[in-house]
Amino acid sequence: MATIKLYTQKEIRGINDNSYPDFNGFYKRVLEQPQQLEYNDETIDGQHYYSILFQRVVLYPQKDGKLTISPFKVNCNIIAGYASGGIWGFSQQKIEQRQIESKPITITVKPFPAGKSADFTGAVGDFSISAQSNVNTIPANEAFSLKITIKGEGNFSLITKPNIVFPQDFEVYDPKITENFSSTATGEKGSKTFEYVIMPRREGNFTIPSVVMQYFNIATKSYKTIRSDEIPITVTK
Repeated sequence: MATIKLYTQKEIRGINDNSYPDFNGFYKRVLEQPQQLEYNDETIDGQHYYSILFQRVVLYPQKDGKLTISPFKVNCNIIAGYASGGIWGFSQQKIEQRQIESKPITITVKPFPAGKSADFTGAVGDFSISAQSNVNTIPANEAFSLKITIKGEGNFSLITKPNIVFPQDFEVYDPKITENFSSTATGEKGSKTFEYVIMPRREGNFTIPSVVMQYFNIATKSYKTIRSDEIPITVTK
């Protein structure tokens, strides 16, 4: 998780501009981005600061090696002090414009270890998989649905549709994807469902094969292969 904040001991009189890091090499999912910037009190190493949260994101590196997060930049007006002036002796605010930026951060991303199979497409976490059809018997040229559901915790945003070898006589349409997961500081938790509409074109006994998925388990630091059950489908005239 990356949190983008401005800390100040000065009173700010407006944010003129800001630019977020580009996060090159990462997939980014925004957890929080306030519509209105607010001041909060924080104490760091015994020093009091006002903090302003700009953005909080979850990042997934897309490649191994050293990836650098570029600086966050802010241009703002601050009250630098007060000066007396005028015939009435009222104090006047001294407004200064400041351009500040964070330091770049370098993240070292480990490569995946050896041992992955063709069924591994980059899923990392802890998952289970199931397949469900709304019919077991259906007339030819009528449509039915097949749902492939992946549950667990991990990088759901990066999980792509499964590779399924359907029977040759099945006409299969692109799946509808339903995401039902929440993003947290440790990843995404919930489920992701791929729903296919399928139309068998001739009668016979067919089998939708097991859907095989391999993922990398961080806890065990090893690959794990999971699979759904086969589904028999009888197509009548």
